Amino acid sequence: MTSRKIVSIVILLVLASLILFAVAQVTPYDFEQTSVFHSETSSNSIQAPSFAWKQIPGSIYWAKDENYVYFRADLADKYRVLQGADPATFVFVGGLLAKDKNQIYSAYIDGQVVSTTADVVTFESLNNGEHFKDKDKVYYPFDGFSLEELVGADPHTFTVLKACEIGPELVSYYGKDRSGVYCGRTKLLDADPLTFEYIGLYMTDILSDSGISKDKNCIYKGGQKILNTSGQCINPKNCTSDVLQSDPEKCGMPKALEWSR
Repeated sequence: MTSRKIVSIVILLVLASLILFAVAQVTPYDFEQTSVFHSETSSNSIQAPSFAWKQIPGSIYWAKDENYVYFRADLADKYRVLQGADPATFVFVGGLLAKDKNQIYSAYIDGQVVSTTADVVTFESLNNGEHFKDKDKVYYPFDGFSLEELVGADPHTFTVLKACEIGPELVSYYGKDRSGVYCGRTKLLDADPLTFEYIGLYMTDILSDSGISKDKNCIYKGGQKILNTSGQCINPKNCTSDVLQSDPEKCGMPKALEWSR
């Protein structure tokens, strides 16, 4: 074999390698759409996904093109058509929820419609899905299947603070409005929203943390008042983030459990 033939073969091999590398870099948005989609309907009843499909910003669960909205349960799954969803108005809301002009959808229940009376047009997320609100009400994503209304909560002044309880399977957050304080979906009896503040996290056990907070009258652990042996609130005056770390007994916490965050 002549040296010219050897050089030609080498060049061809290099070119072939470059072509294969370029193909490998093409994203699923542009190439081999059938490798990331499947449909539960007949191939004659639905068009193939267009080359203009995009993942819904902010979420790994939904994508859409001009014709359809698509859903997948996790990164290992292929997208499938979410029947009935409107791609023109479909947007990610927060947490595990998305919406279109007609409905609210939850990734927790395989992308299906959430049972709720919330106003879809004004429905929005608070703190990336820890709570939600519309023009009239505040909601807590209780079980993934439905949104639980926080009765009496004011959507115009409601804000989400930091974690109230952190467990192996559930995280709940403190929230407050002009008239009340909440731990997840539970309203704290007699808590003063004007002076209520978050202190820090305290390790309850090896798998759980509780959010320590206070108002002008009491200290709260995971939404529960911390009481002395006489059943009275421990004085919150000296309980600060630094004290919780250095001397947790002043916040009503035993020294045996170390401050965790």
